[in-house]
Amino acid sequence: MMKMFSTDAMHTLSRSKFLRLGLLSICSGVAVSNCSIVKATNESKSILTASRLKTIVYNFHCYVPFVFTHQGATWGWGWRAWQFMKSIPYPSNPQAVEPLLWEIGDSEAKSAVENYGKEEWNKAKLLKVLSPIAEWAKTNDVSVICNEFGAIPWVAPRKSMLHSLKDVTQVFETYGIGWGHWYGLNMLDTELMQALGLQSLLTP
Repeated sequence: MMKMFSTDAMHTLSRSKFLRLGLLSICSGVAVSNCSIVKATNESKSILTASRLKTIVYNFHCYVPFVFTHQGATWGWGWRAWQFMKSIPYPSNPQAVEPLLWEIGDSEAKSAVENYGKEEWNKAKLLKVLSPIAEWAKTNDVSVICNEFGAIPWVAPRKSMLHSLKDVTQVFETYGIGWGHWYGLNMLDTELMQALGLQSLLTP
């Protein structure tokens, strides 16, 4: 896959002055390597990931932990077990998810939720998971943004969703990573805007 990506990148760059790519996805190590390949093939072109910039801006999507962010998802290309997950809390620990396990009939979904609890997702874990991207950006002296993150708002418990949004955005701020939320924001929702570190339109 890496060889194919490199060949395609060089071919595309050789034909166009500008290239718009979303190179990082789901905070994966493979995606970070993809960025290195494109940077290496970018001798005299500008790669655009958000707007017509004269420098390289790399973007990624951050939907970890999947069990929380994608609970209740039913789209066809996704993992079927998501649809059996609901009321999944954040942060996670074994005690928080234990009562839910008895309500999940699907064995694959139950196992995933149980593991999610054992993994103990919280702000400290997010800092660790996102650190390779921040370190890569610093090492290569490039700009990085996350242009998609969030959870399904009509499924994820609201209190947990707000906690997750606050943790993720604070981690982005810690690492100097710009961000864009996946789902449309209600700018009149004071709690939601506060979780994102923004000001509600209702604030005087």
